Amino acid sequence: MKFIKRLLISLVAVVVLFYVVLFGTMTYQMSRDPVMYIDDVEVQYVIDWLGTRTEDVSLLDSHRPPANWAGDYEKIFALRVDEATISEALRRPGVVAGNEVTSRIRKAVRFAMIFTKKLQWFPVEEKILSPELYVSQIRIVEQGGYTDAADLLVIHPQRQIVYFVAAKM
Repeated sequence: MKFIKRLLISLVAVVVLFYVVLFGTMTYQMSRDPVMYIDDVEVQYVIDWLGTRTEDVSLLDSHRPPANWAGDYEKIFALRVDEATISEALRRPGVVAGNEVTSRIRKAVRFAMIFTKKLQWFPVEEKILSPELYVSQIRIVEQGGYTDAADLLVIHPQRQIVYFVAAKM
């Protein structure tokens, strides 16, 4: 009988601990600052991808609303970099002019626009898919032929800006 009592107490403790962790995680996600910073993981990833240093980059704009319980997210930001970094980025494999992207990347851009339409500072789809801007896919996940998640870089050489969008729905 003592064994069953201890087992039930342990089970209740595990359930209570699960709910405390769940509540704490959700509270953190919902109260998180919607602004990204230069030392955020995604920003540092793009800086590393560009092959430059944090000191040589400025974060112009960002958008990161709280994540939700389903795991959906959106992380969007713009970095200003120097001309040499832009030139080097345009020579990297996988970076193509917006008007030359594959249909898979085109669908991913269309998907990303769902999350960026409300942002005045992010380029619109027509501009991204023009010869003026360049696109590089970091990650694209498709479910049944439809884009479910996308991490894309959009490079604007004339303005020396690199845009990043990571979204999952």
